[in-house]
Amino acid sequence: MTPPPGRKYITWAAVPDPMDEEQEWFSLSDGETVVWWGQPRIWRIAPQVVTSVVGVAAFLAVAIVGPQYAPGTVPAAAVTGVGLALALASLAPGVLAYLRTRNVYYVLTSRDVYRKRGVWSTNVARVAVTDVQNTRLSKSVRGTLFGYGSVAISTAGSGDVDLVFTDLDSPETFRNELQRVRSEARTTGAATGSADRPASSTTAQSEAPTSDRLDPDALDRVIGDARALRESAERLETEVSSG
Repeated sequence: MTPPPGRKYITWAAVPDPMDEEQEWFSLSDGETVVWWGQPRIWRIAPQVVTSVVGVAAFLAVAIVGPQYAPGTVPAAAVTGVGLALALASLAPGVLAYLRTRNVYYVLTSRDVYRKRGVWSTNVARVAVTDVQNTRLSKSVRGTLFGYGSVAISTAGSGDVDLVFTDLDSPETFRNELQRVRSEARTTGAATGSADRPASSTTAQSEAPTSDRLDPDALDRVIGDARALRESAERLETEVSSG
């Protein structure tokens, strides 16, 4: 998928665009478009990779050199086998970190924000852009130096953070796109709501007071009845006083 003009897609060159083919975890509604998508930066797995490399090197050395220093009662093949097994196991931290990072996708569409993650199973979280209340961008010291950070998303009525997009290269790009899409979606929703509101309601409100008004003839009759009642009351009062 070719990025639209002015949009910045953050991804790895070796990772295929997830929007180029159907995804089980993601589908677009009618009129919905992908605005931005990205993944965590690959350098986030550096500590795990270093751990794996050091472990592999150390245990390979044991497998190669260990038999020379092993007690005579311990077979050399056993020492070599244990060293190779531990070297293989040392690959786990780096491989798992890579798979976890490789299987995280962040997607912003014209309607929703998605976060997909999971190696053995898939976990997808979705938030409507119109529900986004606050976004908070944070960077560590290293993030400030190397231009990466995280963006936390909170929705209206929620006191907690609902989604966090971590270790993004140029997180400002994503945050700006989200704020723009949210503004456009709310503006469109407000305009649609105004257009769909019945026009008769305003007319009914303006005409309602007129329905309660009395015509001149009715008003004269009411005044005449009031005068007659007053005269009757005065006569009754006079009779009672004289009696």
